Amino acid sequence: MDLSTKQKCTRIVTFLFFLCGGIEYAIILPSLWPYLHQYYHSERWFYGLCFASFSISGLIFSPVFGYWSDRLQAAKPIVLVCNLFEIAGNFVYFASQSQYMVLGGRFLSGIGTGAGAAIFAMLARTSTLKERTRVFAVALSCRFIGLIVGPGLNALTSRLGSYDIGPFTIDKYTAPGLVMCGVWMIVEVLMIFFYFDFPTLTEAEAAGFVNPESESESIERQADEREPLLGKGNVRSATSINDGSQVLETSLDDDKSPPAPERSWSERLLDVLREEWIVLLSCQFILFFNQTALETIIVPLGKDLLGWDILDTSLFYCG
Repeated sequence: MDLSTKQKCTRIVTFLFFLCGGIEYAIILPSLWPYLHQYYHSERWFYGLCFASFSISGLIFSPVFGYWSDRLQAAKPIVLVCNLFEIAGNFVYFASQSQYMVLGGRFLSGIGTGAGAAIFAMLARTSTLKERTRVFAVALSCRFIGLIVGPGLNALTSRLGSYDIGPFTIDKYTAPGLVMCGVWMIVEVLMIFFYFDFPTLTEAEAAGFVNPESESESIERQADEREPLLGKGNVRSATSINDGSQVLETSLDDDKSPPAPERSWSERLLDVLREEWIVLLSCQFILFFNQTALETIIVPLGKDLLGWDILDTSLFYCG
């Protein structure tokens, strides 16, 4: 398999990962409250806790997996490990014997979402400046497609009767966990055989694997690879970016300077606390807070006020 084919296979399974991530979020969302209420007579605060545990574990472990990816300079081992958490979490959700097992299953599945940080880091290291935005946009688009497809799958699972297989019961409440367990097992197999870690573009060009970029693009990209994402002087003016001679001069000066020392976590935190970062993170927080608050409350409200079942709620989310 040549390099071009490997790259295409890697991109396809990467997009499939984000697609399945969106499907999982959306297929569990309409059925979680009926599952807890019907099986365990849980209170609504516990439903909110189960819903939040998925995001909490992702919040905790995404930086961990991102740091691991930077150390390894590879994403495949991290993705394979995260997929195992997804498989385990969805199986626990399906086979739960108490409401706390449902909570634990959602927490385990959330750990698996940490692979997204490693994948984005690898996409940034192995894509050119011209194609990077497009690759990121396609990856995120696949997740949103999954958010549309996921509730539609509940149209199939909501029509299931109740079947007992050994100690497990398969019905419209537990079927989403079983479906996603199978889906992530398929993704795991595809990742093993069709996901490949690539060298950075600078290393690939040096080895003759890819065509070299223009001088200004190559210098700019090499500067981006040397500089940390969060660091002093990382914000460059448009003039210095567009002026090739100025970039060249800056790059040559950087080559003569000694490598920057390892920066502490406190220094990196101070970099994040810049005005532009605070604005962006605040906008993201408000967006996701409003979205998840609406998505969480619509399920019990729809059932109480409109008599909606899983299928009705799924159709609402599809819309």
